[in-house]
Amino acid sequence: MSTFNTLAIDLGASNVRSVLGKYDGNTIQLEELRRSETLAVDFGVIQYWDFPRIIYDVQNMIALASKRHNIKTFGIDSWGDTHCFVDKKGRLLENPQCYRDPHLKDIYQEAEKVLSRDDVANVLGYRLKSKFRILLQTAYMTHYRKNFADAVDSLLFMAAALNFYLSGFKYAEHNAAASPQWAPYNSLEWNKDLLRLTGLDLRVLPEIVSSGTMIGPMSKAMHMSLGLTNTPKIVAVCEHDTGAAVSCIENDFDSIFISQGTWSVVGAIVDKPILDDEAIEYGFQNESCYAPKIRFLKEHLGLWLLQQCRKDWKKEGKLYDYDTLDAIALNAVPFSNLFDSDHADLFYSGNLTARISRLCSGNMSVAETVRAIFESISLRIALTCEKIKKYCKRDFSKIRLIGGGGRSDVLNRFIADATGLALEVGPFEGACMGNVVSQLIALGEIKGIKEGGELINNSIQKKLYFPENHDKWLPILEEIGIG
Repeated sequence: MSTFNTLAIDLGASNVRSVLGKYDGNTIQLEELRRSETLAVDFGVIQYWDFPRIIYDVQNMIALASKRHNIKTFGIDSWGDTHCFVDKKGRLLENPQCYRDPHLKDIYQEAEKVLSRDDVANVLGYRLKSKFRILLQTAYMTHYRKNFADAVDSLLFMAAALNFYLSGFKYAEHNAAASPQWAPYNSLEWNKDLLRLTGLDLRVLPEIVSSGTMIGPMSKAMHMSLGLTNTPKIVAVCEHDTGAAVSCIENDFDSIFISQGTWSVVGAIVDKPILDDEAIEYGFQNESCYAPKIRFLKEHLGLWLLQQCRKDWKKEGKLYDYDTLDAIALNAVPFSNLFDSDHADLFYSGNLTARISRLCSGNMSVAETVRAIFESISLRIALTCEKIKKYCKRDFSKIRLIGGGGRSDVLNRFIADATGLALEVGPFEGACMGNVVSQLIALGEIKGIKEGGELINNSIQKKLYFPENHDKWLPILEEIGIG
């Protein structure tokens, strides 16, 4: 067959990218076309995502790809648990609030006066930890911003909101809806009893559709505005970026997975939710897969730490690319500056180099900071891998690492050494690969996610890392209770 093109648009917390997916019947080849910064704008009392800027960039990305590469379809994936509110006339009522906004702490505190964790647990049958926050934001809106809540006609998750303004179609993709537990992993129905606890008017919820659903064409107005000669169709891909990435390896039950990027998401594919109280307290979540399986996972602060330190160094006039930072990390003394890489003080942006130094031995060089980040992330991953073995009640043969963070050779080696497991890295563009596979399923080119995984394996070269210095990590591992 002849090659045809799709377009994956991947919204990350640091940038939005358009990636061309070239499919020839046997392989998928990816080509990045454009990249722009994802901006969170601080208005003093609230930090918002700059939605108009994001959709402007997305429109230009679609126009460029359509005119130069004649794309058949496109799909958008995004970070999870962010939604937009639209009024009856289709107007965005406000920019979506950034999940790293430090002012959210005050909102959570107020909202807990009207929504309790116990009430949520009684409905779900288990407690929520981090996913409780999005419920609190919704409860705050309905109870403390009633005029705003009355103006809401539709609630749309981030990728679906972008597609609404491109097409006029309203929907919720199942993976995006199930990630915050607003829908069961095995049903296209909203968890209405849960959402009633927030006071949300359920009429604002659109229909839930499966991943890989063909939504339709762009609107005529948008088509004309962008000056397109062809009309690419919109696919509701697996719209949570972690879900899109993990869909690449969804059929690998013998491996622990790591989706490595701004977050380090560590987990395993299981048949049913694991609701052990101890696991939930540690922060494990049960999220929907593309197929009716579960991603049992724990989110850690990942390369967000290094991204923010690079910004700090840039302000000082020190410009480092990631390859340089990878190399100089080896110049620092091993295990001399370990810290809790999930410490609450590191969640918010601004002056992370100083905050990390305070958690360590004081002022540190660039090399010491990078090595401290890599070692501390690796130890956290090792601890979570042990807990996954415990709660899944099985051993795993290796770790599958996907995502752009896999380009760090040093971090990959540290993870293999810390966990004592072989590490198989690839694809780097996990979310984009999963995004393209969803489009191919919608087009009827492949039968399902199993065939998609085989297609991805045919399309990429993976790199293997074996633990070479696990014995040097053992004393540190024993200190944190493993090894």
